[in-house]
Amino acid sequence: VTTPAVEAAMQALLEAGRSDKQAPALEALLQAPVAPDQPPARPTAQARQSLAYLMNKRAEARRAAALGSLAEAAFARDITVDAPELRQLATWAAASDARRTEIAHAVAAALGPEFRFIEFATYGGPPIAVFEHAGQRYSLVPGGTAQRGLSAEEEALIRARAATQQDSPSYFELYESLFEQLGVMRPVGEVNIGALLAGQAPGRVVDNPQATDLLEASRLRLPSEAEWEHLARGGKRGELTYRGTEVPDNEAWFEATAALGPRGANQFGLAGFGYEPEACADRWHGSHDGAPTDGSPRLGDGPRVVRGGAGQLYPWQSTGEWHLLLSAMRGVQTMWEFSLALRFVLGVRC
Repeated sequence: VTTPAVEAAMQALLEAGRSDKQAPALEALLQAPVAPDQPPARPTAQARQSLAYLMNKRAEARRAAALGSLAEAAFARDITVDAPELRQLATWAAASDARRTEIAHAVAAALGPEFRFIEFATYGGPPIAVFEHAGQRYSLVPGGTAQRGLSAEEEALIRARAATQQDSPSYFELYESLFEQLGVMRPVGEVNIGALLAGQAPGRVVDNPQATDLLEASRLRLPSEAEWEHLARGGKRGELTYRGTEVPDNEAWFEATAALGPRGANQFGLAGFGYEPEACADRWHGSHDGAPTDGSPRLGDGPRVVRGGAGQLYPWQSTGEWHLLLSAMRGVQTMWEFSLALRFVLGVRC
């Protein structure tokens, strides 16, 4: 609405701006009639740019969502070798050096020339066959019956640690918030896991659409979350983290363990669990209720389970980031809008 005051103010601004070199052009533009039959071009350049941005974001969202269906389809990727010794850690440990060497070469032959058998290495347990592929090291991991979920014994370790920290101003965030999430990691049970060729470290962190691209381009697959937990615990029970039973509730633990790198591997020669947000093949579900007991993933549409991620939140703000280091802790893909890591594995049928 124009008023005498508004018109006077506009005129004053025009008068004050006449010394500006753009003033004549602006004044001509104000006085020019607008032809009703000549609307401005549509869409404008800005509108086209915005539309392209939105279309690209939607394409990225669709690509990220495709990780689930691709992970389910890829779960059938495996090799077959005549090696019943790989079905259990105990039978693998009891095998002779000659037999383990024979099996390692059989696995190498089944994998093909892009994989290379490097050596046998000992990480506090029986000798582990180590392979190399595309600059990444892989361990040949025996199968067996594994623990899934946070056991009562593990909970007791955390509660004992929490009891010594009750005066902390962040006590709720550091401990009580974890106890409120126990249902996500339960019911506790046993699951049968097959032998695996598993990456000794998580892959580099990428955005969600690129994670789908990497899985599609690979001949490997993502682990089920039961397999991931078996790998993280190193074939043991009651392991809070891949480093053992110490509660990792402080930055000194995090920094010291990160500094160890491969030297801090569990007895399977695997390290880094809990540091990066590692995607699994399973559709997210709020508990282990009804989950498969044969090591296969929970199927269906929707975001995937993601394990770990504490390193992406460092430096910590005392809001319970250390919870993500636990072998049993579970998360959902929607928590990680901008980053995912893939620890590739391959099933080994014995």
